[in-house]
Amino acid sequence: MPVESLELEDLLRSLQQEGAIVDRGSFSLDPSQAVEKLRRYQLAEPNGYLLKWVQAGVALGASCLRVQVSAARADILYEGISFKASELEQLFPKLLSSQVDPGLRALAVGLNSALGGSPHQIVLQSWDGDRGFEHRWRKTGPQQRPFQSASAVPASRLWLERKLSQTGRNWWSALRMPVLDGLFSKQATLGPEAALLMDSHCLLPAPLYLNGQLCQRPFGQPRGPQHHRLEVYFPGAQASLRCPVQTSASEARNFQPGQPVDCVIALTEDAQQAQRLWIVESGIILSTQPLPGRGAVVIACGRLFDKDLSDFKVIQNQRFQDFLELTRLRLSQLF
Repeated sequence: MPVESLELEDLLRSLQQEGAIVDRGSFSLDPSQAVEKLRRYQLAEPNGYLLKWVQAGVALGASCLRVQVSAARADILYEGISFKASELEQLFPKLLSSQVDPGLRALAVGLNSALGGSPHQIVLQSWDGDRGFEHRWRKTGPQQRPFQSASAVPASRLWLERKLSQTGRNWWSALRMPVLDGLFSKQATLGPEAALLMDSHCLLPAPLYLNGQLCQRPFGQPRGPQHHRLEVYFPGAQASLRCPVQTSASEARNFQPGQPVDCVIALTEDAQQAQRLWIVESGIILSTQPLPGRGAVVIACGRLFDKDLSDFKVIQNQRFQDFLELTRLRLSQLF
């Protein structure tokens, strides 16, 4: 069955027809009914759930993210953050709430899409000190119980376990990946989820480790080694982008480490490099597109734009066009 487009209006209309109470972007619906309904609205990229898990950790303020991916399991450790048990009891209705914390909403979208892949189970362990809880999502329904941690440092671990039949199809890849990693580039032998993460992460405010290797790109260098002669930071209220600890440009304007910014314009050393716009939210690239002209890279906060229900697809409406016009004006003042 083809994947349906994640359009908020379509989903709200359908829920209304089924008798759900819709009010100011949220809805009241039996959780089991909500899950079954929302499973028909998965991410267009099936492996995108891992990107949403990373976005959740970034938005919630994790100090470090450690991802491990194998044929049998996908695992992410959020260092420095813990959840409340009550936050997970009604997690899926948060998909349609405009008032929910962006981190919890990203978590809900990622879990909803991961469940659509029919895993054996998904488990979240969270602790603040030595006491915490464990929440499991299985076909038989969610289960929650107290959890005793051996660590006194607040953290959370989320993982997905595949069915034996799914693991069996990937056993050869799991066996050969460590061998091939030593012969070729690691990204060439990564599984689909890890490869997608390698290709999509950008401007993370915290270290990201993938299968034990630090894979964070430097700020201002979304794809490959680009050197900037000037970086201009435009302060804003959005916390999805922040100034880095140190700029890599020869000159920086409005630069304050850790300050929230809505946009960064970087003039590249290569004056003939085609201009591009990168839209990034919580460490993940939402989209990229060419801009007229050469010699600049524009990085914009994803929260400046309207997006679909997945928060991945940027809607190119009047708000988007207004930003492009503002960007053209800013670029013209720099050249």
